[in-house]
Amino acid sequence: MAAGNEKTAEKNTETAGIERPLRDIAEEQLARIPERSADLKGQTAEELIHELQVHQIELEMQAEELKRAYLALEESRDRYLDLYDFAPLGYFTLTDKALIAEVNMSGATLLGVERSKLVKERFSKFIAEKDSDQWYRYFVHVRNTEGKQICTLTLRRGDGSMFSARLESIRITGKSDGTTTVRVAISDITDMKKAEEALITFSEDLERQVTERTSDLSDVNLKLVTEIGIRLDAEKQLMKTVGEKEVLLREVHHRVKNNLQIIISLLNLQSRYITDETTLSAFRESQSRVRAMALVHEKLYQSSDLAKIDFDNYIRFLGDSMLRFFDMKGKGITLTMDIRDIFLAIDTAIPIGLMINELISNSLKYAFPKGRPGEISIAIHRLDHRITIQFKDNGIGIPEGFDWRNTKSMGLHLVITLADQLDGTIELDRSSGTAFTIVVKEKE
Repeated sequence: MAAGNEKTAEKNTETAGIERPLRDIAEEQLARIPERSADLKGQTAEELIHELQVHQIELEMQAEELKRAYLALEESRDRYLDLYDFAPLGYFTLTDKALIAEVNMSGATLLGVERSKLVKERFSKFIAEKDSDQWYRYFVHVRNTEGKQICTLTLRRGDGSMFSARLESIRITGKSDGTTTVRVAISDITDMKKAEEALITFSEDLERQVTERTSDLSDVNLKLVTEIGIRLDAEKQLMKTVGEKEVLLREVHHRVKNNLQIIISLLNLQSRYITDETTLSAFRESQSRVRAMALVHEKLYQSSDLAKIDFDNYIRFLGDSMLRFFDMKGKGITLTMDIRDIFLAIDTAIPIGLMINELISNSLKYAFPKGRPGEISIAIHRLDHRITIQFKDNGIGIPEGFDWRNTKSMGLHLVITLADQLDGTIELDRSSGTAFTIVVKEKE
């Protein structure tokens, strides 16, 4: 018991400066309860110390339980933030004065402005001048009406460029303080609007041509005019069908990209419950591969030519995404590219994109250990429907005894398999870092 008294005294001495105000308050409250004070005065010192030790243990157990509850809340919040940030729509929370209070990553990307610079900014700043009155009326209506409200406006990005957007908004009233906020979900419908306008313009042009041609014809040529009209109607219907199919094809690419992003988010959520490093690494590599495929569909959806993808733009975006994915930004790893005027169909773009994704992944994981700086270079050239890919890093290199063609590594095995599928060849140069030369045949 004496030893226990010494430890208690020592602990009291260490924390006296911090806990003294609370102790004074506790003593004052205890003094206000005469019965309790009398009970305490009737106890021995040993009994009081024992009771204090029991209370201390109870408090420690309560603190541990609170800590577990806090960690569970933190984990739940992280899962929500992942789904919120990487949702396929831009989400904004506006104050009752239409100031931006919160925005997800997709919303910041949509407006082309850094997320931190959007907070407390007036949302009307990003409304095209011609739609400012419509925005004001719409916001007032949302703020004063129950349920979801929808409208279409022209928005202005941070660089001044415009795009058509669909806004779905709802009023939220805080349960604790009664404050009113407005939640807004924004999607880019520029391509859909352009397609609709093109169809309308084409239809009007055809009708005008028919009118001009028929006005100068005599009754003798009525039969011929009728036949021409029928053919023009058929042509108009055909062009309308083609336009509708183009709109649908863009929507397909958009939906495929969104579904692949959902898969990435699900893999990310599932990986939080994995403790085995090998399994966790496999999940992260799967996320990277799905992201490479999703990026192809996103670029095709944004492209004016649905049949071809600008491969320079695609690979640069892919490489930048990989550096962020492996948290290599600002850590001395540079990525240089030489890709000019190469446009590829999806059947060729996806396998080549996956090969480059795997090679970048291998370099970032193994070529630069312990924070070593370095450079990764990618050069892609096309000649007579054959594509040459030169991938090089100046890292520690692949060991001479390593049989890379028969490795169990999923990454290199996938590169070799994809090269074979494109009737290609692959060679390795280990003389200075790691250099792969891949020659494949473009699919017709």
